[in-house]
Amino acid sequence: MADFTPPFIDKYKNNPVGSPRDPKGVEKKDDEEWFRRKAEWLYSLWLTDYAYVPFSNANEYTNLRRYAHGRQSTLKYMDILDPKEPTTGERSGFYNISWDIVPVFPKYRDRIRGALSRFDFTTSVQALDDNSEMDRTFMKFMSYVQEKEKEWEMQINAAMGIQPVEEIPDQSMMTKPRSLQEMEMFESMGAYRLPLEASFEKLLFKSAKLSEWDEIKLRLEEDAIDIGLFVTQDYTDPISHVPMVRYVDPAFWICAATRDNAYTEIADCAEVRFLTLAQCKDYGMTDDQIHEAANLYQGLYMNPSWNTVYRNGQWDWQQMALSRMPSSAGKSST
Repeated sequence: MADFTPPFIDKYKNNPVGSPRDPKGVEKKDDEEWFRRKAEWLYSLWLTDYAYVPFSNANEYTNLRRYAHGRQSTLKYMDILDPKEPTTGERSGFYNISWDIVPVFPKYRDRIRGALSRFDFTTSVQALDDNSEMDRTFMKFMSYVQEKEKEWEMQINAAMGIQPVEEIPDQSMMTKPRSLQEMEMFESMGAYRLPLEASFEKLLFKSAKLSEWDEIKLRLEEDAIDIGLFVTQDYTDPISHVPMVRYVDPAFWICAATRDNAYTEIADCAEVRFLTLAQCKDYGMTDDQIHEAANLYQGLYMNPSWNTVYRNGQWDWQQMALSRMPSSAGKSST
């Protein structure tokens, strides 16, 4: 990542924005003004270095990633070993020394990443509503009673001349408990799962697959090694309405500071995302707003000129897919 220059830095850094009050008498999800002011407040926190990861760290993360790949600038070493002459601005010696970087850390990085690749997430869903708790309790004790009274049930069936129906073993279930202690042990091992819980676990695994979790996990491992921080964001795709997860670059992650040092509960957070103009249109931006964005960001972030994106009275979708603009996306629990 090259050094990033955020848009509107003078506006939001020199004139900090306060957090908006919750709207009264209006559903928060319908209050566009509240969401805009909330995003401006978080963006202002980031630029003024009051966020958990301040903007001043963004370019430092870029430098750390260069070191991780063995592509850091050699000027730091040259200034120590062969400083420039104050009068001429030239270096006087060490011309027989190669300043090429000898990449050592990338080899250790690959070893660490190989070790981390053996670990992956596990998903466990547990329904906490009263009905689910009752169903789980019924399932536990029913399996215990069936095993406890198995011989008695066979004797009753034989005396009455009833041919018992052969029970098809469920491969997903453990052996039925023979004591209350075994029943509690099996429960702690996840033996008594409700069909609803199993269905939700399948949905979560499907969501991870659609999100290309293997690629996300690789980037998280690299961030953990390179900068000691990694971030993901769960969201609902606005087009397909499918719950998914995406990678978040920690350099562009904005989190309001909290007294919880472990940051286990985050109330307000956001991220600076680069969206193409085509994506902005899919997200619901009007033509007037896209016109304004295309004009504002032409020439920035390697974007094509305005005349290339919009010509002959219509959009060029191929050029729109090449035009990027930074936007703020986040969530709030307040």
